Amino acid sequence: METFYCGISAKPFFREKLFSRHGSFVSLQLTYADVSVFGILNYVWFDEGNPLSIPEELKKFPLLAEHYERIMNIPAIKKWLEERPVTHI
Repeated sequence: METFYCGISAKPFFREKLFSRHGSFVSLQLTYADVSVFGILNYVWFDEGNPLSIPEELKKFPLLAEHYERIMNIPAIKKWLEERPVTHI
């Protein structure tokens, strides 16, 4: 079973949270929490050569990958990902 660092089972967590909310972490609509989770994941695994790709690490968690892709395909977010400058920290 896949786990997070703190030992919480990831599969039941995302199945429960995403399916019970119809693809959103908090409500039936897109929320700040959804965009925040996307932003963190995109920051950690951003591929400057292919900004519209789903990170390989997320493919182990199909529901999270689906959520990531859904947020990534929001027109304003997609446009930003395509046009944003590459910055190195």
